[in-house]
Amino acid sequence: MGFDDSIWELYNIEEDFSQTHDLAAENPEKLAELQALFDEEARKFDVYPRNDRLGSTLLTDSSEEDSGRS
Repeated sequence: MGFDDSIWELYNIEEDFSQTHDLAAENPEKLAELQALFDEEARKFDVYPRNDRLGSTLLTDSSEEDSGRS
């Protein structure tokens, strides 16, 4: 699953510390507000493009290197 397909979740940790009740569907306006804020901050701090394949690439690369060791 790529980032574009990711499902965003929204919790009120002051009332639901264990994050058992996802509020995203009940508060689409707040979710959109926070997504826009995330996007703004990510661009400001130059963390785009987000590459969701990085983790699997690192795991694949390291396992390939380790497989040749004796």
